[in-house]
Amino acid sequence: MKKELLVHWTTDNIDTTMHMVLLYTYNAKKLGWLDEITLLVWGASQKLLASNKEVQEQVRMIEEVGVRVIACKKCAEDQGVESELNACGVVEWPLFHRHKISRQHLFFFDVRIISYLKVIWR
Repeated sequence: MKKELLVHWTTDNIDTTMHMVLLYTYNAKKLGWLDEITLLVWGASQKLLASNKEVQEQVRMIEEVGVRVIACKKCAEDQGVESELNACGVVEWPLFHRHKISRQHLFFFDVRIISYLKVIWR
């Protein structure tokens, strides 16, 4: 069975971003803990990525090891960072642009992340 993970990155806290979100995502792919990883850049994290060169470099490294990096198109539009994210190589994910976000979507993300973490730490 293929082990997949969707990392839902929402924080603009630089310490959490660099020492948890991006570090874990990079190592999980590079060291083969998981087969497929997608990093969803959503909300405040989009502004951080658009404006911080150190974060941009780390995201490039993550992409080089095979992590797919996507962003919520609606969030990017609202925050005025579409072109900056595109310049970083981030693919905009139009799902939330065309559809209302429901509790089911958020629940799906949370359950998927928690369930895969449980598999890793068994």
